[in-house]
Amino acid sequence: MSERLELLIKDVVYPGKGLSRGPDGKVVFVDGGIDGERVEAEVVKRYKTYDVARLISVIEPSPYRVAPRCDHYRLCSVYQVMDYHYQVRLKLRQLNAMMKGIYTQKIEFLPADSIFGYRNKVRFRVDWRGRKAGYISSEGEVVDVEECHLALRGINEVWRHIRPILWDRPVEELDSVEIRADRDGRILVNLFVSDDAPALQDLAMRIGGLESVTGVVRIKGLSVKELVGERFLEVEVAGRKFRFYATNFFQVNYEMAEKIVALLRQWILRLESRVILDLFAGVGFLGLSVADAVRWVYAVESDPLAGKALEVNGDYAGFGNLSYKIGNAGKIVWEVFEDPRLKKSVDTVVVDPPRTGLSKSVREFLRKNSKVRSLIYVSCDPMTLRRDLSELKPVYKVERMYIVDMFPNTPHIETVTILTRRKK
Repeated sequence: MSERLELLIKDVVYPGKGLSRGPDGKVVFVDGGIDGERVEAEVVKRYKTYDVARLISVIEPSPYRVAPRCDHYRLCSVYQVMDYHYQVRLKLRQLNAMMKGIYTQKIEFLPADSIFGYRNKVRFRVDWRGRKAGYISSEGEVVDVEECHLALRGINEVWRHIRPILWDRPVEELDSVEIRADRDGRILVNLFVSDDAPALQDLAMRIGGLESVTGVVRIKGLSVKELVGERFLEVEVAGRKFRFYATNFFQVNYEMAEKIVALLRQWILRLESRVILDLFAGVGFLGLSVADAVRWVYAVESDPLAGKALEVNGDYAGFGNLSYKIGNAGKIVWEVFEDPRLKKSVDTVVVDPPRTGLSKSVREFLRKNSKVRSLIYVSCDPMTLRRDLSELKPVYKVERMYIVDMFPNTPHIETVTILTRRKK
């Protein structure tokens, strides 16, 4: 039987859980709340050393609490009820705690230019039986969402037109709709399906007929097929033109992506880098953004479709100093290590891995390749960043760490960390 408790939130720990203690002294994590608030919460899960509770109401609110813009904000993030200046201090506090023993200097914070209306990619789930389309709740149910305040305006405008089209002629094989936008209002719509259906093409034609939609793509597992128009978008970021295809990764916040490029360029010049090994290169965004400042960019990416965009983007850059290889970074780095030409020339490694961080093989490569003088690590998960930095600490020194607030009004922490090889 569930239990309701009145709790004092003592801290907000990553990723956004209110930390408190029950009457018996046991730790309770609450899915909401700001430190200093007194709340009512319901215990939903019990573990040996802690409990998990759901926020019911705020009894004594914090002065840093603000009114949310929508009723479904908790599906995205409880940070939307926090004053932005408080969010800045909170993320710095959280990252300092996680980096204890690894980095003791001041962490610099680059605040967001826009705290709403910044996401260039949003995915909406579809519940045909319940006739709902939106985000998934913590209970696994689809909650209807008509507008997301974190998304770019063009995405919301298209979504408002897509919703009635969905119910007009149901395609039950459709699991979700992903909407991607460039900086000029052009829209690419991805339809994720469990199987192909005769009515899917008609649905795609109707969506493709909407103003600003330049392409509709069907995605079934690893299979990608254009149904209407193009399956890519092109965008200019930090003075460079980039193409990305339907399933390619690209930074979801264009404004803050430019700040990452500015940091990267600053440090590439300061470190006097000449040859960059760009691991997890994606469509080449990081490496090509500084290609004019180095002699050569050697990119590694596992996704063949991203490789196709990488080649196009290399041509757009026009410097003629890009080579790339498609494959697993953990395997290809050792080819670099064994190639005497590359082993001697690569002096800087740039990594932007998925949330899982660096593989054991990549970490070992970075430790053993003594020619690598510096490492620039872009991370979207401070927990795996901590693990990787801990393993690299005997060989590399952390020179500087930045939070680039790519995801304001959410608990996500994007970092850029600069490391240099220790002198023996």
